[in-house]
Amino acid sequence: MHNLNTRANISFTLAIHTKRRREATTNLNETKLEAVVVAALVTVKGDTRWTNAIIKAEEILTSGNPYIHFTGDSLLMLSDSGEIYEANGVCQCKAFAQGQACKHRAAYKLVVRYNEAVH
Repeated sequence: MHNLNTRANISFTLAIHTKRRREATTNLNETKLEAVVVAALVTVKGDTRWTNAIIKAEEILTSGNPYIHFTGDSLLMLSDSGEIYEANGVCQCKAFAQGQACKHRAAYKLVVRYNEAVH
């Protein structure tokens, strides 16, 4: 059960992230991806770092990234740093190395949850 502050925080986060959405160029159904993102945001219950990672992960998936490939075991993606990262439960990025929430792992988890929802 969420308290009022948690619900307000999630609603505020959703309002912000919805404004940032861009046209998806991947084969992801935007409505289904949105449902997966909302569920992920509810799951992290206001954890600021994971909330930000999820929002950035959605941007990676919907921003027209020229290199995104899901292998089934991992997600390969071009990051805004110019690096290509392979994420699943681990990642090669600085955030992961520092034990922080990682947008690349969040993107992987969103794709896994998305595939579970559509299949």
